[in-house]
Amino acid sequence: MLLSNVATLGAPEAVVYWAARKKSEARAWVASGAAAGAPGVVVSVVALLWIVPAVLRGNYAARAINAALGFSVLFVLAATSGTAVSALRGVGKFREWNVLRLLPQAAWLIAIAVVYFRWHGDVVTVVWAFLGLRFGLGVIEGLIGYGVLRGSPFVSADNMRRVYAFGLPTMLGAIPAALNARVDQAFLSGMVNAHDLGQYAVAATWSAASLPLVSALGSIIFARVAAFSRVQAGVWNAAVVQLAIVGSIGLGVVTALLAPLAIPFLFGDDFAVAVPLAVALALATPALIANRIFGEVAKGRGRPRISMQSELAGLTLTILLLLAMVPMYGVWGAVIASVFAYLASAVVSLALLIRHRELEISILLRPQGVAIWQLIGKVRK
Repeated sequence: MLLSNVATLGAPEAVVYWAARKKSEARAWVASGAAAGAPGVVVSVVALLWIVPAVLRGNYAARAINAALGFSVLFVLAATSGTAVSALRGVGKFREWNVLRLLPQAAWLIAIAVVYFRWHGDVVTVVWAFLGLRFGLGVIEGLIGYGVLRGSPFVSADNMRRVYAFGLPTMLGAIPAALNARVDQAFLSGMVNAHDLGQYAVAATWSAASLPLVSALGSIIFARVAAFSRVQAGVWNAAVVQLAIVGSIGLGVVTALLAPLAIPFLFGDDFAVAVPLAVALALATPALIANRIFGEVAKGRGRPRISMQSELAGLTLTILLLLAMVPMYGVWGAVIASVFAYLASAVVSLALLIRHRELEISILLRPQGVAIWQLIGKVRK
């Protein structure tokens, strides 16, 4: 996901936003988005063709290297059929979007099953079978997605400029977001022993158990918020933020309460030491969840720089706190760093939304019960 976002220069997310704003011109935004993402795809493919042989030559057979190079087709699909499928989210075709985005996942299962039961091949054979299926399914999903959309498929220089203005900050924000999820464990790997690192990894994994759900909801919220008019946005944005705060606290508390039972059951009694770490991280996770939702609201209002700035602030603070805390407190130092970084990112996001008048404090402080129920209804559709 991260590599595709970087390779396409964030164009698919920009297409979601503009398709939501101008549904009747969705095909034009797909065409312009694919054109805007093309330079990044070309650079990524060339880099892959150069780096992979240099790294793998001498350690792997030529057929394995060629299979690895075949993954370059995924960058091409991300900029073409992936952009068309992303636009479905923008125009509110969530059922079609969900079905089509599951097809690539099915390609792996089909490839493994066919190779195992029919060809009895090795891993390289599975990879080639997957890539062939993925390409075929990518063409199909692109055609179906494009067929559902409206408008004429013309490429506009002005549209490409708008795609870059939205997509580049989105892409740049995705990089620190991904690093934020792993930098603590990467840092600990050189500072603590394997036992403590394993305990922390289990705690971090359990505390993040709700993030896939949040990610799925965030994708829908982004598209819904993008479709709101300026007049509607005040109440709806406040409703999303209130729901994010209350919902994230609920998820964090449930995750913390289940940790003493879930961790020994899922990972074994040897990881019981991870329970206190998991509880502490789970109780801090609401700030991380809220920040993710705040970021989707910011993107939905056409301000992806807010998400980028909050993620950069969180990553910077995480690194500084890890340097200060881990040498003194070990894995608990990483927990402290994560807690404060999560809170800082959420506060930065909220402050920037208010500063840019995407949130009104007077509206935010009033419970938006009716709007929240209506929002839940929109998300469920």
